[in-house]
Amino acid sequence: MEKGRENMIPFNSILCDSCEHFEESRLDGNVYRQYCAAFPDGIPDEIYFDGADHTKPWKGDHGIRYVKKPGKDT
Repeated sequence: MEKGRENMIPFNSILCDSCEHFEESRLDGNVYRQYCAAFPDGIPDEIYFDGADHTKPWKGDHGIRYVKKPGKDT
């Protein structure tokens, strides 16, 4: 994970938010941590912010890929 993202104001990646592996936890006040089963230490910026295609292998994803949550639009 790119260090320091946990200090950012809340921002939900449309792609990540629609994935069944996505998790987000509030650390304190407006400080959030975004992670998932593929990236437990934090989602790479290229995926989270830039919308890179994580239906294909990505370095460090432990073989876990994007899976759309039932009923979620992307």
